[in-house]
Amino acid sequence: HNVVYHASQFLHKTSNDGQTWETISPDLTAHEASKQIVSGSPITRDITGEEFYSTIYDVNESVKKEGLIWVGANDGPVHVTRDGGKSWTNISPPNLKEGLVNRIDVSPFNPGKVYIAYTRYKYNDFEPHIYISNDYGATWAHKVKGIEPEAHVRVVIEDPNKKDLLYAGTETGLYVSMNGGDDWQKFQLNLPVVPITDLKVHQGDLLASTEGRAFWILDDLKPLYEFNPVDNDKKLKVFEPELAIRFGGGGDIPGLPSGDALGQNPASGVSLFYSLNIKDTSEHVSIQISDMNGKLIRAYDSNEKLTPKKASRDTGMNKLVWDFRTEGQQSPEGLMVFGGTGGYRIAPGMYQAKITYGKEADTKKFEVKDDPRHTTTKEQFSDQQNILSQLKSSVDDIYDQLKRMRYIKEQVNSFTNRGDSENKEIKDKATSIMSSIDSIEARMVQSKSKAQQDVVNFENKLDAKMKHVMDILDEGVPPVTQGQKIRAIDLIKEWVVIKQSVNKIVSEDVKSLNELIEKNKVPFISTEKKVDKPVSKS
Repeated sequence: HNVVYHASQFLHKTSNDGQTWETISPDLTAHEASKQIVSGSPITRDITGEEFYSTIYDVNESVKKEGLIWVGANDGPVHVTRDGGKSWTNISPPNLKEGLVNRIDVSPFNPGKVYIAYTRYKYNDFEPHIYISNDYGATWAHKVKGIEPEAHVRVVIEDPNKKDLLYAGTETGLYVSMNGGDDWQKFQLNLPVVPITDLKVHQGDLLASTEGRAFWILDDLKPLYEFNPVDNDKKLKVFEPELAIRFGGGGDIPGLPSGDALGQNPASGVSLFYSLNIKDTSEHVSIQISDMNGKLIRAYDSNEKLTPKKASRDTGMNKLVWDFRTEGQQSPEGLMVFGGTGGYRIAPGMYQAKITYGKEADTKKFEVKDDPRHTTTKEQFSDQQNILSQLKSSVDDIYDQLKRMRYIKEQVNSFTNRGDSENKEIKDKATSIMSSIDSIEARMVQSKSKAQQDVVNFENKLDAKMKHVMDILDEGVPPVTQGQKIRAIDLIKEWVVIKQSVNKIVSEDVKSLNELIEKNKVPFISTEKKVDKPVSKS
């Protein structure tokens, strides 16, 4: 309503940016008025302000009903007005001992429902106190079942996206209730055991401030929104993914050491949550991410040994973050690949994830949106993706053909070392094949590099050059420049020419060698091990 409130011993409001203020405080009782005195001794008085009792400590205006305002004081009284402060009603819970109304929160679904976090720790009473009213304070219920005896409550809020989902910040951590406060359970996760001073739900995330002067964020509350005890008869439960924004970064703050004490950014990617209601992990989990046409983009499995391809299979909640990237390259063993082996980032759009455990499977659709600061068009993203796809396919093909040629070379080398044939024509052909393979491989990859610093010692070859262009395109924001496009096309054409030489080795040279071996009836499996003849001394 464009109204600002200011609370002290009295409540004031302004609707014109503070140019004028109006006092709308509840009337003080004689008992409350007697406390409005300066405290302390005649010589040194207390000046912090906390010593003034019957001070309004919290104010909450209903977002559903104009003029409905709730206030709580630091000595216990709770008042409500339904006419913007013209008249007030004392609706304090009955038999309430003197204490602090630390926080009032109004239900976002029912203007007559209110939650009060009440503390008496200053009186050496650390019991939790949560009071809930459904009828504008006419009646109250005290609901703290499940909260530890000395975890006095500082704040209680209801989630604006799901009715009866409550969060309570206490002296010893965080609690959650799925049934309007009838039952509470700890919701600590990785949050330190520290007093929670305030809570807020913002854009589907839970924000918390702590007595340790820190801010914590629990990303994506959808698993809580979708919680249903009826689903317990299923082994697999997959939750709706949150809208993902494709932007750079994520993880630790650049330039600072890693660690919770200095803060962390949310992971850059799509967070997939799935729960396994199992006692053992006999079946494996597989996750397949594809576009809306069913084209596979990325796959994960709990049986995978490589970390980038592994999916968790824990009893209870599991989480996998897809970093928007396609499948990475599987480089040949022992090859130092500059630029890494990861795939490239996909374009914004609609995608789907299929998660399978045993015979149960579920598919969820989700959207990836571009950074809202960008003005990139769909056509520009399509152009970028097309070039990235061609480059990645070429790099994948380079490594596949390299493995193929090395396997051929291994067999030829093994055959010639056996020495089962003294036929010069066969030996010459085998030597020619191995020489050709070495020559072609030298154009495809740099086999001499063994460490990252070797890039200054040995020239990068075709795979590294392609990876470099891929990285430049992937890191940048479309449109693709003409220079980038020309360079990519030149490298792809270069691979087309080199692959012709690879195909010649397979279709002509190896075939010719096999024909010579067959013609000369050289055995594929030798029956006798060759023994070198001793050298005679003259």
